[in-house]
Amino acid sequence: MNNVEQQIILEIQRAGMFMQSYRPNKPFDNLELAYGLMAYQDWLDGAMQIVDSFGMGEEIDNYLYSCNQTARDAAINLMRVEFSDPGTLNAISRSRTINPSQELNLANNPSLSSYNPYWETCLTRAVILLCRQMAYFFTGREGDVFEFIDKKNCGRREVNGTAVKMFNSSIS
Repeated sequence: MNNVEQQIILEIQRAGMFMQSYRPNKPFDNLELAYGLMAYQDWLDGAMQIVDSFGMGEEIDNYLYSCNQTARDAAINLMRVEFSDPGTLNAISRSRTINPSQELNLANNPSLSSYNPYWETCLTRAVILLCRQMAYFFTGREGDVFEFIDKKNCGRREVNGTAVKMFNSSIS
């Protein structure tokens, strides 16, 4: 792995450490970290689409300010797409027990997920937590920022490439 990929991995691992208190009985694994990166990239793409459509103004300010919800939405949308692909679902299922419809139902109905034992350690929740923390790092909203990633030298290609490598190594 090159230096930029190593920095990206350190950052998603650091995001996992920040969010570990929300999942005390199960450390984040490489599949969850990879999907967290993919969801974060989708979240950034959402921000760029807003900037392209509306410029720098109230719309992007609202998107970034509400990163708790916008990152959650990006993570849920990613997992909906991933779960709908039979090949991907088969690859994920080789490494864990998964119930996509239950995960998406719980993700879309937070009142149902409270204290639900399945929800506490499922893939979709892990991806939401990791994507949120990466969004917090990007915005500085929760008082912390990226430590390893240089935003100017770490773009879509690098994040996606690293996420794909992590994904492939976690399902092989």
